[in-house]
Amino acid sequence: MGRPQRPIDRNGGPVAEFAGALRRLRDRSGALPYRTLARRANCAPSTLSDAAAGRRLPSWPVVAAFVRACGVTDESPWLARWQAAANRTPTPAPVGRIPDDPASFLGRDDELDGTVRLLDTARMVTITGPGGVGKTRLAQRIAACVQIDYRSGARWVELADLDDRALISRKILAALDQPPDPVRDPEEQLLAALSGRHLLLVLDNCEHLAAGVARLTREILTNTTGVTILATSRRALGLPEEHLSTVGPLTGPQAVGLLLERARAVLPGFDPSEAELECAARICERLDGLPLAIEFAARRLRTFSLAQLYEYLAVPSAPLADDSGVRHPRQASMAATLDWSHELCSQAARRLWCDLSVYLGGAPLEAVTSAGGAEAFGAVSELVDQSVLVNAGQRLRMLETVREYGLRRLTASGELDAARERHLDWCLSYIARADTEWYGPKQLDVLRRVRAEMPNFRVAMKYGMEAGGPASVRALRIARTLWWFWLASGTVDEGRRWLEKGIEACEDPAERFDAYWACAYVYVLIGDMKRVGELCDLAVDGGGKATIAWATLVRGLIALVAGPLEESVEVSERALRLFQAIGEDQGAQHALSQLGIAEALRGKEKEAIAWLSQGRAIAGEHGERWHRTYLLWGLGILGSKSSDPASALPMLREGLRIQEDFGDQRAVGANLEALAWVAAATGRSLEAVVLLGRSYAAWPEAESRLFGFSALLGIGERYEAELRAALEPEDFEAAYDRGGLLSPEELWDLVDDL
Repeated sequence: MGRPQRPIDRNGGPVAEFAGALRRLRDRSGALPYRTLARRANCAPSTLSDAAAGRRLPSWPVVAAFVRACGVTDESPWLARWQAAANRTPTPAPVGRIPDDPASFLGRDDELDGTVRLLDTARMVTITGPGGVGKTRLAQRIAACVQIDYRSGARWVELADLDDRALISRKILAALDQPPDPVRDPEEQLLAALSGRHLLLVLDNCEHLAAGVARLTREILTNTTGVTILATSRRALGLPEEHLSTVGPLTGPQAVGLLLERARAVLPGFDPSEAELECAARICERLDGLPLAIEFAARRLRTFSLAQLYEYLAVPSAPLADDSGVRHPRQASMAATLDWSHELCSQAARRLWCDLSVYLGGAPLEAVTSAGGAEAFGAVSELVDQSVLVNAGQRLRMLETVREYGLRRLTASGELDAARERHLDWCLSYIARADTEWYGPKQLDVLRRVRAEMPNFRVAMKYGMEAGGPASVRALRIARTLWWFWLASGTVDEGRRWLEKGIEACEDPAERFDAYWACAYVYVLIGDMKRVGELCDLAVDGGGKATIAWATLVRGLIALVAGPLEESVEVSERALRLFQAIGEDQGAQHALSQLGIAEALRGKEKEAIAWLSQGRAIAGEHGERWHRTYLLWGLGILGSKSSDPASALPMLREGLRIQEDFGDQRAVGANLEALAWVAAATGRSLEAVVLLGRSYAAWPEAESRLFGFSALLGIGERYEAELRAALEPEDFEAAYDRGGLLSPEELWDLVDDL
């Protein structure tokens, strides 16, 4: 059932507009009396009615109480809207939120209103049109206008940085703040995450993944009832449920308005004469009214007058060749505009444009120096001025149309493979530097930086593994060096695929030996113990000292997971000695954690404390935090089994605090389950069940069974049986379900109260 049709309020002051939005929200929630809302919000009815009257801007706590009382679960869009009304600086939008476009929005009122009306009745709307016509900007404005109509708000998913349809579900999960589940099909996890939500899902730049997006969209529409999808694509996705909102070139007055607005941005006080206005109209006509082309042209007005710019554009320029006959005519005009912009660049800027087109998802500034040489900084400034590059907070990005143009130039010149080789070299150098910093105090920053560059690493690995020869060696080295990323980010299944593919493609035995242990490590977490054993055998048979040490460590982990524990102690101690012999503290820390956990499970408290304390000391010397969580978990297990179970609380709380930053859901789930044991052992039965529910929500049962160790399963099963016996069945189920829905704040209130 669609929402009531309504005009979009573009007039009135920000306070009046904000108050109108609050009134519409109350109407959509059933027009409840203010006294009813006041009971839900725990504040006076007059406070809420004043907020919706528009006499003054209410405080944020009042707004938050108002929207919660109306059933809103995601307050972030309302916070951004309130900040805008208060003329305050918005907080940075997290992943999945609607991007804030600082440019003005001109000439699309009809498309805006029409698409909003479509969304009132249709669950699938695709904004179509040629590249550079402004589909993304229109989608941003639409989502910002209608997100308050959805109880779960709107989520933005940028697909331009993907070249693998298999990763679409993972990208959407990230936008939904859902950590990947390495042992669950991503599509299955996505459908479960969307179930029950009333949400606008925006999928931007779908054209290169059209078939995959169409198939996934059909699954979402079929398996959910409250999700509406707004997509942008250069062509329709072809679904029967799809409603199209076609965006064409700007009309004459709209295009001139855009050109003059952008001209004033580079020429403050610009006041054109009648003759110049006529020239501006001719320029926009020659550029076919395409917004991106007009913005490129406006940048050149710092150099040319309007008349000179028109004269230059009148000179024929060769369009990009397209023998297929299927390219949209307006794309030829965009190609001509890009050709012209390319010709105006210096040689250094042209080289940089083409080299950076190989990068996917943008590149940090340091990549510019690698790709552009000594003239790089001048070249990047030139490209930013021409809107070829966008400086987006320490990252340089290209519009997809511009990036594709650069790739075509590279292909036509026969230089594409050379650029890809340079990109592969840069990626290897980047991850190698990150690897040296990972085991140290910069660990969290390294994880974030590597996560941002994963689109580039994927492109580089794919190229290298397909190219073979020396390129395949470098590609496999990237996949192997990322071993800690696959573990810490919960993407072990993706890591397994890259490592297996790289091992198959690489012709260098030494590189393969070094990758075997990393591949084995991720296989342990997936649960394929047969493959783990095969890989460890290969690594030990031909690897060097470090490779043998890591392979031995993984063998110890196999025994820790599957038993016997005595074997785990013996093998992990052997790995520890190997790491100590080569001065490898990171590996030694991993071995110490395995030894401590194994001894704790064997009931050898003294030995367990000694191993785990030694591991914590090494972690402290290096400033390491991520893996320290597992050492703390081991101490927590030990404490939970002691005569004073509450002694485990400081270690488990510290581990959870660390993972607030890192987000390793495996570690979160393990610590929460151990906290549940502590709560059960100290007579807090209801809290224990809530924690169990929250643990399994963070860490699915299937993965818990694989990584939770056979020796721990008995402990968990015993506590669960005791809790079920202590509580009525309906109380147990209610507490368990409540745990899965806890907010971070509610979780910490519970944990701190234990």
